[in-house]
Amino acid sequence: MIIDKSYFKGNLNVPNVQENLVPLGDRQGNQVNLDEYIVRYEKEVMVNALGYSAWKSFIQVFNPDGTLIPASEQRWLDLVGGKEYTNGSGTLVKWEGLRYTLGTFKYSLIADYVFAIFLNDTSRTFAGNGMVKEQSKTAETHSSIPRIAEAWNGFIEKYQGEGFDEYPRISNKNGLYSVDYSLSNFNNTEISLYRFLAENESVYSDVVFKFYESANSFGI
Repeated sequence: MIIDKSYFKGNLNVPNVQENLVPLGDRQGNQVNLDEYIVRYEKEVMVNALGYSAWKSFIQVFNPDGTLIPASEQRWLDLVGGKEYTNGSGTLVKWEGLRYTLGTFKYSLIADYVFAIFLNDTSRTFAGNGMVKEQSKTAETHSSIPRIAEAWNGFIEKYQGEGFDEYPRISNKNGLYSVDYSLSNFNNTEISLYRFLAENESVYSDVVFKFYESANSFGI
């Protein structure tokens, strides 16, 4: 796996996946379930980001334990570990990487993607009808939709950027796609995955990128 359950803390915390906390019978259950989601959906998001052919090349850089093979193609090492570079406009920018650490926390757009899907699929199992907020004498159910939307839009920001100011305009006419870079406004210095791939097209010429739609707190 590219990521593991250690990425699911803080804003992406998933109940009952941390080991050696409280010896409850269901403590291990969500851990196993989350691992299944990681295996399935990290492949899905990376195939969508790279296309199947490029993904087959990309996945070869990982050892079975998720560590990188040092002698791998530099373009895949940069994709995973991040890269700082000066783009064609003369701006110094940084791609953080598919996975990175800030302080004691680990981050990955893959984790945002997996979390949003996992929470959407399993939120009803957490508390019957939704999320549960513990109170002193009772428990109050809350919709999980705002949290799912927050995670999903966090993924969108890292994956393809916020709005059309982050990347060129993509149009589809009669099934034919075109890219218009003249309408783009690449001002941010910490960039999305799409911008990194677009600005290094000569290195990632075999990549086929899929865009996603954003979501709001009403699930629309």
